[in-house]
Amino acid sequence: MRRPAVEEALRRLSTQGYKILVDIFASSPTPLVFKELAFKFGERLHGESKLDTLIALEYLQLLLDKLIGHIVPVRFVLLARSGALASPCTLRHWPSR
Repeated sequence: MRRPAVEEALRRLSTQGYKILVDIFASSPTPLVFKELAFKFGERLHGESKLDTLIALEYLQLLLDKLIGHIVPVRFVLLARSGALASPCTLRHWPSR
């Protein structure tokens, strides 16, 4: 990646997650050109993958931040969504007088 591409995106980078390459592509004011290079990983000898459900959710949160973060904070949207889903359940079990 060339330095000017990173510098153009620098001020728009998110503080969410750590997927820096995705963040640079999503934050660039102009579409970046990329080329996929074939790479074959060898068999893992030690440790295990760090990719799990939490990492996938952080990735989705980063993408949401890029789409709507300039309008409303993503954490607010996620909390509002949780509240909207929980409210009908709570109200249904609320004791009536």
